[in-house]
Amino acid sequence: MAQWWIRKTDVERRLAAAGPLTLGTGEVAAARPVNSVAVAGDWLESVDVDLSLDARRLVVDIPMGFTEMLARAPDLALAWRICTARIFTTYFDRGYRAVDFLLDRPARKGTYLLTRNWN
Repeated sequence: MAQWWIRKTDVERRLAAAGPLTLGTGEVAAARPVNSVAVAGDWLESVDVDLSLDARRLVVDIPMGFTEMLARAPDLALAWRICTARIFTTYFDRGYRAVDFLLDRPARKGTYLLTRNWN
């Protein structure tokens, strides 16, 4: 279930920011990566998954073009579904929440920002 708490201080601050958060933004740059992506032909694959992190902020990378991947590389799409299900289930069970999403078109990926202590 997704909940968008649009009246929370952090959300209002994010919406009022001059521009979008980027991977260089302080709160994102300080986040620990749960996984990384590597080029696998025309697609990205998830590599180096760490389900044991215990940091206040984490980032999870996912590929762009997942619908196209389903049609053209279904085995890789299934691997992504299994991988991200493990990642999100593990960290959500530990109290993390997805609080932002960043899109990096040149790198063909999106990045979720997970954090604990979301007030």
